[in-house]
Amino acid sequence: MVAPVVRPLGVSVVSASILVLIEQAFLGALPTLALAATFVGPFIPLATGAWSRRKVLSAADTQYVFEPLYDEIFKNKDSILGSETYSNIPMFQLNTLDEIRRGARYSLLKDRVSEVEAFRASIEVAFTGQADAKRAATRIIRETIGAELGENGTTVAFRGRNKDGGSSSFEGDMWVTPILIRGRDPRLILGAHMEVESMAIMDRDNSPTATLTFPKDEAKYRRFWQAVEAKAKEDRDIRKCRDALDRLLALADKAQSQVIKEIRKSRGIF
Repeated sequence: MVAPVVRPLGVSVVSASILVLIEQAFLGALPTLALAATFVGPFIPLATGAWSRRKVLSAADTQYVFEPLYDEIFKNKDSILGSETYSNIPMFQLNTLDEIRRGARYSLLKDRVSEVEAFRASIEVAFTGQADAKRAATRIIRETIGAELGENGTTVAFRGRNKDGGSSSFEGDMWVTPILIRGRDPRLILGAHMEVESMAIMDRDNSPTATLTFPKDEAKYRRFWQAVEAKAKEDRDIRKCRDALDRLLALADKAQSQVIKEIRKSRGIF
């Protein structure tokens, strides 16, 4: 008995070129190749190779871009949440985040993580604008001390007792100025951590020149801080920094969600 001869299906030069183009196109496409009909014999090896290489690329994208991105967003989100305790300016951690963003692989994937870019842009506004905002807030407090309280001072300090009975003092640029930039009331913010007993007006030598005591001087304090806040709302530097800070938490959530979506896609989890 003579064995039948099976001749391979011939492929012309033009057909081969077309198949190569199709393979390259499918390297960046979703795996619809699994639906290809088996009768297209020469197409199947190309489809299999393209899908295998795409899986390798997706795994590398996750390892070198998306997972490190998620970690850095989480760190900065944690700093933002921590800053809410005393309404201060977050301590941003940007070195590794920016190193990832400078990478060649990230530049190819940048359009897929637009929320990460929006989050980083808002951090930049808050980070670079905080110096001008602090100068403006310090000036406003100093001017309003004279205008509303009739005292000669440069800043204020809130003093009181902790829950354990110990004394605490929150002074000037380190505590009160950031609270103003955030648009909060220091009497309320600090009151969540201690019993606020007084607000001292401090001179350039950091010595008290006058003191408001609570609750006796509550109304006087209200007039003072309302005047401070009204001026802060009109200041361009404070408003710009405040708006950027107020957006950060929502932007961090969006960036995290977008990165998680890309990680799920790369792992075939939908």
